[in-house]
Amino acid sequence: MKTKSLLPAFILFCLSLSAQLKQLTIEDAVMGARSYLRAQSLGGIQFIPETDTVVYVRPDNTIEIYDPEIGTTQSLKNLTEITALLENKNEKGRFNLGNMKWTSATTFRLPVGGTWYEIDPFKGEVIGSEKNFGYGLDNADRCEK
Repeated sequence: MKTKSLLPAFILFCLSLSAQLKQLTIEDAVMGARSYLRAQSLGGIQFIPETDTVVYVRPDNTIEIYDPEIGTTQSLKNLTEITALLENKNEKGRFNLGNMKWTSATTFRLPVGGTWYEIDPFKGEVIGSEKNFGYGLDNADRCEK
């Protein structure tokens, strides 16, 4: 009976010891707030249509999917791989992965220059492209499409 009552106390004691590996000083808290202690920023956070999963771009420019039902993440493609896919389509423009817009459960659209590319990151291919002549133009109705 006594051992049963001591076991939870021992577990709590062990957890309290391991919870504080290093005690922060004021200097660490102030000087490290914008460097090694800052939270990781994620870009392009959005829900994938037709699913419950969330997609985002990590600071190292890797597209990652988080499935909240099972609590797992899956890395898809990174900036280098997407650039290689677009170079196969003779596209050498600059782009930001945070500008991707998911259009279905398996594809997203990415604006590069004046063109929108439809990309399937699961298969690793560019499905199609569409020129975006009228974006931001006052005379868009006179542009040739």
